[in-house]
Amino acid sequence: MGTGDASDPVVTLDDVRAEVDALLGEAEDGATLDRLRTAFVGLAVHATPTVLDGPGITRCSELALDAGASPTQIHEAIMFVSGIGLHTVIEASRRLGRLLSSRADPLMSEPLDERREALLAARVDTELAPFEQAVPGFFETLVRLSPGGFEAFFEYRAAAWKDPQLDPLTKELMAIAVDAVPTHRFLPTLRLHVKRAVELGAGRREIGEALEIAAAAPPHPGVR
Repeated sequence: MGTGDASDPVVTLDDVRAEVDALLGEAEDGATLDRLRTAFVGLAVHATPTVLDGPGITRCSELALDAGASPTQIHEAIMFVSGIGLHTVIEASRRLGRLLSSRADPLMSEPLDERREALLAARVDTELAPFEQAVPGFFETLVRLSPGGFEAFFEYRAAAWKDPQLDPLTKELMAIAVDAVPTHRFLPTLRLHVKRAVELGAGRREIGEALEIAAAAPPHPGVR
């Protein structure tokens, strides 16, 4: 399952930049972020749960409106960014599964029952193969631990993709920034989003600027 332990090394900003640089390979420099994408990447950083900077959310929403975004697009961005909470499910479930396996808990070793088998077959298809490679063992672990949680994971994950108003590349750039903020450097999905962004036409400049916006994220100020 390979989730690491308490001695896992800290992921630094330099680590993030090195990962991204390796993934970019021969990618072109490309264009810089335009006003609208800059506003959405900023909104993603300030709205992500590990930052949750209220004034920053307001400021970036204003910038997005001024750059031509619709209220529907802005709220779709908020729903999309809120999905970072799913990383709690991913990492904590994998670690719990590893712990239970080390204790020979039958929940992790017995054959899946009919319900769990059906859920896994229905939800985890070839389209999710890159996700499965990024977080190996997660889907089976989750369905073993909680079939209801497994279904809820997919339902919430789909919420920001129903009748989408934001283009996919903007979402990938937002996701890159969210996965690189100082309080949430989540490399498994960062790698996925960088690859997808390049496939959608992003170059080094756009991705690099998204990383810089993330690096400048303020500490979580608290909410009264």
